[in-house]
Amino acid sequence: MFSGSDGFTLISSILIDKVNVNGGMTTITNEKGDELFSVMLERNLDIILANDETTMHKVSNISPIDSERMAYRDVLVVTLIILEGQE
Repeated sequence: MFSGSDGFTLISSILIDKVNVNGGMTTITNEKGDELFSVMLERNLDIILANDETTMHKVSNISPIDSERMAYRDVLVVTLIILEGQE
């Protein structure tokens, strides 16, 4: 499972494609680790946007549904930083 806060202002994850995959649940927590919500990006272009300064994010491991077939989950991560004095 990937977990963290990356030092950005905002962070987004956009599902590009998902084939033959179980897992990949995104969970957003507060700084204390209390879960705020979880979401499964299911359809192409599903998006989640979070304040990276006040929340943490983690994504559960993925595994193939059918081990005889190729499996993948492509996600585009876009980060934004607001520079001091640029608000």
